Amino acid sequence: MMKKGLLILLCLPMIGFGQGQVNCSLLAVTNVVINNTNLTIDIAVYNGDTMDAHYPFIAYTIDDLGDTIQSGNINWFVTPALDTSWYSYT
Repeated sequence: MMKKGLLILLCLPMIGFGQGQVNCSLLAVTNVVINNTNLTIDIAVYNGDTMDAHYPFIAYTIDDLGDTIQSGNINWFVTPALDTSWYSYT
């Protein structure tokens, strides 16, 4: 009996940590701050979905002239549901 109880306790914390499918159309850039002194760009992204987006991949950041100013995976770990997350890069 004790063995079965221990297995249940060890597996219980893992329940609920699965990642479902996030609706990407509900992600929106809400603000962009360009800091010319520090040569950084801060981007605010709002997740309008009811599910957190873990480890999203942003392939490109393109300016208003159509030039790619960033490519690859930016260091952005989670965008909580119904909340805004900020990302900063040089």
